[in-house]
Amino acid sequence: MSTSEQTRNESYWAIQPKAGTDRYVVLRMLKNYPRTGLADFELFMCLPGWPMASVVARRNELVKHNVVRSSGRRWNERTKRFATVWVAVKPEGQGELFPPATQADRSEG
Repeated sequence: MSTSEQTRNESYWAIQPKAGTDRYVVLRMLKNYPRTGLADFELFMCLPGWPMASVVARRNELVKHNVVRSSGRRWNERTKRFATVWVAVKPEGQGELFPPATQADRSEG
């Protein structure tokens, strides 16, 4: 194993306990917006002091664990740009935690 691979592996394992806690924080934040979901930018705004890269990395890990998925909507009201809106889902095989939001729900939000 090269020195850079070893350093990457050590860094990966060193951050795992904190990453698990941070994943939980991101998941709880998404569960706070069950009908509307949140885009990455909105997650970032809800978590002051967090680097955007950390927010996106933790959300990506939750997607890989099948507890967060794209809502199918791609609009961010705050930025007026297209951005994937993410929602929390039940554990695999149990469907969504919450019913999908409608455009009306999104504008109430």
